[in-house]
Amino acid sequence: MMPLWQAWLWWLAGGLLLAGLAVAVALWFCRRLGWVAPNYAGEVLPAAVGVAFPAAAVAGLLGCSVFARLGFPAHDCWLVFAAAVYFGALGLADDLAGDAQAKGLAGHLRALARGHVTTGALKAILGLPGALAIAWTAGPWPLWQVVTAGALVALGANVVNLLDKRPARALKGGLAGLVLALATGYLGAAGPAGFWAAWPLLAAAVVLFPYDARRTAMMGDVGANSLGAVVGLSLALALPTLVQPALAVGLLALNLYADRRSLSDLIEARPTLRWLDRLGVAPREGEWAS
Repeated sequence: MMPLWQAWLWWLAGGLLLAGLAVAVALWFCRRLGWVAPNYAGEVLPAAVGVAFPAAAVAGLLGCSVFARLGFPAHDCWLVFAAAVYFGALGLADDLAGDAQAKGLAGHLRALARGHVTTGALKAILGLPGALAIAWTAGPWPLWQVVTAGALVALGANVVNLLDKRPARALKGGLAGLVLALATGYLGAAGPAGFWAAWPLLAAAVVLFPYDARRTAMMGDVGANSLGAVVGLSLALALPTLVQPALAVGLLALNLYADRRSLSDLIEARPTLRWLDRLGVAPREGEWAS
């Protein structure tokens, strides 16, 4: 069998190459199919380039199947694949047929109460059951832990989506979450397979970052939901069991806050958050003059 360090090196290089290919193909498809939309500044950009994340998850699954044939464990690969593809599909539906009039979870639920089914409402209705099914498969866990892990997956997808209001903000949040999962014992808790499966998505986020930061492409709901769900799953696999409920409550509080107030205003009002938000981002002319 190939030595573990050699397999790691091959997969780090191969995953980065596949991620770059996924982003390039996603950009081509968005331009070819006319998947464009205005950003916060009114610039019309390719709007669903984050379809590269579900594609990268497919690459991760294929890579894990190769590792399994070499005798390495690959039991978490299907979980990462399911989270990325399922939530990516819900996000893509929102990108292609979303209702711009309904804002936030409360807005979509109000529209649903009036008999108007929005794609945002469908995400809310279908997202949590899908997240719970993924968490159930990740076990065996007690029921409360399944609920907590499912909440992390669903809330992770929504929080990264909420952050996707300015260039590279959501990517920074997603990358920070994946690095946190790795740093807090992802490899020990989930086994090497967890990182093998998630690595192409992490690499895709790195490859997509300059496009997003320079306002030449947007990852869209498909990317934000896909990346966020994998971040939530990674944290559920990595963090100590007793820490997870506190994190889920924190993410829920952030969702509720964003339904009533602007996260952008909150970030702009705090120097540290503002500095992090602008880090690596190319401003429009005169945008940060103040």
